[in-house]
Amino acid sequence: MFLIPFVVAFICLLLFFIYMNYSLVYKRTRYIKKMRGERENWRELLSKDFSYLSNLTAEQLSVLLDKMAIFYCEKDWREEVSKDQRVLICALACLPLINRNTNFYPSVRSDFEDFSLSDWVKLNKLQFEKEVGKLALKELKGQFVELSLLYLESPRRMKERDPKSFKILNHYYRFSV
Repeated sequence: MFLIPFVVAFICLLLFFIYMNYSLVYKRTRYIKKMRGERENWRELLSKDFSYLSNLTAEQLSVLLDKMAIFYCEKDWREEVSKDQRVLICALACLPLINRNTNFYPSVRSDFEDFSLSDWVKLNKLQFEKEVGKLALKELKGQFVELSLLYLESPRRMKERDPKSFKILNHYYRFSV
């Protein structure tokens, strides 16, 4: 008799977390469907103005476009930012997230329009440390951002020039090379 309120509370808490997870997945799926019509325009724009596109496979590009749709819909944009600028910002922000389960930079809600790729990569440093470890971060000799930029620019070239750093970063970013 004494345990019944605790069991009921536990079940309610469990159901709450299941609901929250389900609603987030459902909401993000709706964002992807909502932006499906923009994919071809985005692909064209990225092929002109996004140099990192050449290193992506067709599957990675599709995942990037899906993540961009979520990022595009979830963030608060300044009115003066054009749609094309938004697309390029989304591409920069989502490039490091292609093969990652993520919450799309929860600490960044607005005023991110001037971020460069290095700023987005810096925001991944703490997550890298948690997932891969402090030792791996030390092995990069304080150059996580610089080496990540090289990796994202051309994983193949980095694999040839610096296989040790490539192996560490590839464990985190998981680009197919």
